[in-house]
Amino acid sequence: MNRHSLSLTSKVKYRAHSIFENGTRALLLWLSIATLLFVAVASLVLNSGFCNSADFESAGLVESFWLALNLAMDPGGVYEIGWAYRFVMLGVSIFGILIVGTLIGVLTAGIDAVVTELRKGRSVVDVAGHTLILGWSSKIVDAVKELIIANESRNSPVITVLADRDKSEMVDYFNDHIADTKNTKIICRSGEPQDYAALALVRPNFARSIILFSDGTEFSDANILKRTLALSKGFSDAETIGPIIAEVDDSNNALAIAECSNVITIEPAQLITRMMVQAARRGGLIAVYDELLSFDGVEIYFYQNESMIGRRYDDLILCLGSASLIGIYTKAGVTRLNAIDNPEIKDGDQLIIIAEDDSLIDLSKSVSLRPSEIVFDAPDTEPSEAEKIVIIGWHSWSHLFIEELIDFIAEGSVVNVFYDSKLSEDPDVTIAERFTQLSINFTAIDTCSFKALEQIDLGGVSNVILFSYRDSLSPTVADNKSLLTLAHLRALIKSRCLAVKVTSELQLSENRLLAIGSAKDDFIASENFVSKVLVQLSENPNLKPVLDELLTSDGCEIHLRECQAYVGDAKAFQYGNLVKAGRERQETVIGVLRVDESKANYVVQMAIPKGEEIQLNGNDWIIVIAED
Repeated sequence: MNRHSLSLTSKVKYRAHSIFENGTRALLLWLSIATLLFVAVASLVLNSGFCNSADFESAGLVESFWLALNLAMDPGGVYEIGWAYRFVMLGVSIFGILIVGTLIGVLTAGIDAVVTELRKGRSVVDVAGHTLILGWSSKIVDAVKELIIANESRNSPVITVLADRDKSEMVDYFNDHIADTKNTKIICRSGEPQDYAALALVRPNFARSIILFSDGTEFSDANILKRTLALSKGFSDAETIGPIIAEVDDSNNALAIAECSNVITIEPAQLITRMMVQAARRGGLIAVYDELLSFDGVEIYFYQNESMIGRRYDDLILCLGSASLIGIYTKAGVTRLNAIDNPEIKDGDQLIIIAEDDSLIDLSKSVSLRPSEIVFDAPDTEPSEAEKIVIIGWHSWSHLFIEELIDFIAEGSVVNVFYDSKLSEDPDVTIAERFTQLSINFTAIDTCSFKALEQIDLGGVSNVILFSYRDSLSPTVADNKSLLTLAHLRALIKSRCLAVKVTSELQLSENRLLAIGSAKDDFIASENFVSKVLVQLSENPNLKPVLDELLTSDGCEIHLRECQAYVGDAKAFQYGNLVKAGRERQETVIGVLRVDESKANYVVQMAIPKGEEIQLNGNDWIIVIAED
């Protein structure tokens, strides 16, 4: 015998194990074959005359086969007399019990296997027109919440998430953090978002839009690039392909990713620092941006209608009912906000409009205005006095804040930076040399120590900016330290009776509620703004140049004009006349910002009917879009 050959028992075991490894179908097939063979042998024995007696005589091979098969499938009592017959049928019954028991076990195991496989999230989704999210992030809940609001007017909307996480964990996470998904269905699938096989599960070629989240690792941008390439190369024959919106950590990689894969990129560093600069400019501006970026309220729409062709821009401003015309998106793809040259609308142009819903946009809703009570006055300007700003904390994004801030504050302003050298790398002091119009000073202290913070001179300070230590600490730990520093700062400001705006950065949006204070001008910058912009662009990619212009010093921005300086002594007037007064000042009025002193917050009113009578007091502000 060959010493390498297996014994008969081992061979039988091997063959049996191979059958079991082949799954439920193979087991069912072999059980069926074994049953038929055994029943065939039993029927041959019954038909051979071996079991014939005075009380039993074979009725033929077919009848014997049928009798044995029935007894094997439903073992029961053997009533015929004759020990030979009883012996054969007892064997058939025992074999039937074994077969039925095994069959039940096989089917149960097969069903369990199917359920287990489904729980792994590896089945293909049979949907189209869905919003596809690739990757997992702490921002995902905020994004899904915004999508749920955006989907309220759609029929059976679906959000599909593909991430390298357990499906059950993702489902539980959404169930824990989102109380009501309304009419939106959320589907989760597990797999690497850059893997072709995993991407095929979520049918990206049929998605309405695709959102790519950064994983926050050192190689996140490389992963984003691979995912966009997998989408563009692997599904290039798609019937439809929606816009791809990608979150990119490094601005140096954004252009390469956008050019290589034809995607729209969002850089959280720039977006969050820009929002913090806007908050530092004027306290109520953040309330305005929050209203525009959220789907719960007014939205920015792109509108096209034959009746607008050949008409002048200013003529259309008062023809939109409650909607506000803020600019033009030309046929050539150029965005023009606050078009002060009153251009003629041409075929292919689109109007950029702020409205509560696109169904409310109607060019025929022109109103008849009575003579205006508003007396035109020279436009007011942003304060030009030098400011004193304190920055507490420092990380790799902080220099972007100063670069954005430089365009909004007067020459001679002072920025004093206090940072913890144990939690942050020493800032690049050459930044002070690059921005000579500012005086920038750096001091290392323990920024979580009340005694150290107490030594900071807050006299004459207009803004305190609190940065998170995101480079060296986890988001949770960094936010905990920021909350402690923020509590110390508020205590100091209150004890000294100072009027100082505090703008804080928190990485996790769920911590915003913990940080909200009683001062209406305080602002908490967190990842929820990134989520809102990602979702807005997934719904309308044309918004990218609009938001870029509004959030930077280039071109037009949103400004708040003092009520008294804008409308003079007029106490009550039609809103349409306020809009007309704005055009005389070469500005676009889009709403009113009111101060709710009882709740210490701002109330934003936009999409006001042009014929509506409004009253303003000295604390209210006019919201305008203008270059200055």
